[in-house]
Amino acid sequence: MIVSQLLLIGLALIIAGILVLLYSIIKEDGGARVEAGGLVMIGPIPILVASSRRIGLALLLITATILAVLIVSMAGVAS
Repeated sequence: MIVSQLLLIGLALIIAGILVLLYSIIKEDGGARVEAGGLVMIGPIPILVASSRRIGLALLLITATILAVLIVSMAGVAS
């Protein structure tokens, strides 16, 4: 049951990402400055790539949140 719930959450996140991408294409500003970043989790090891310090700090916060949720959820499974 938990696998199907995680699958639905993952699918919802993918669809949300596609919708945000489509919205950004529609609302494209010709002179806007673009900042980008990426987060890749290989097991418990995060790899961050960012075009600016601000985006890097945002990704760091997201990474810390993801790792905290994983640690708390694993502690619940272990007991």
